[in-house]
Amino acid sequence: MVPAYLVRHPAPPPTITHSSYSINGPPLAPAKTIKPAAEMSKDFFRNMRDLQNSMDDFSTVHDGVLKIITPPTNFSNEALSSTIFLFLFVSTCTLFIASHLLPWRLMSLFFCWASITLGHPSVQQFVLNNRESHLRPHERKAQSWLDAWIARDILLDEPPETREVEIYELQRRRGGRQGEWESWIFGPNPYDPLSSQRIAGERPK
Repeated sequence: MVPAYLVRHPAPPPTITHSSYSINGPPLAPAKTIKPAAEMSKDFFRNMRDLQNSMDDFSTVHDGVLKIITPPTNFSNEALSSTIFLFLFVSTCTLFIASHLLPWRLMSLFFCWASITLGHPSVQQFVLNNRESHLRPHERKAQSWLDAWIARDILLDEPPETREVEIYELQRRRGGRQGEWESWIFGPNPYDPLSSQRIAGERPK
């Protein structure tokens, strides 16, 4: 929006003093209207190329964010996901109470400048060169503390014990060959004609 405002309120020429020229006064130039590029023109293909590059960048960033965020938050590791949920819940409750005490403008200024500074190649190279010697020991210490805290304080219910059994419903027929089948007994064996119990004439168990 700043460039559009400067188009309507251009800077005063060197021959005019600032006292006679007010940037808050009425606009001195019409608003600039951007016309769409004509089809099959160079600008049209440039816009198409830029759009495809932007879509590729968005897909790459989206896949990278999912690769980082999804494993610890999809409850494949329930202890770790429960810990993250607990920290987020406590942080949210704390911010509801004490958010007015935090210097949000100073924090926003710091994070914005930090993100811009980290985009510089020299700063990135400096951070990568000093990561192993300075950041990696603290990362290991924080990871060991987090693992110990999870093992000590996050208690999950044990999965219920399951067993698989086979139960056969045995039937017998009353009244000879023309009789009807009726339920007789339940047992762990099918009591088929070749079973040892049936050959020996024993009652199924």
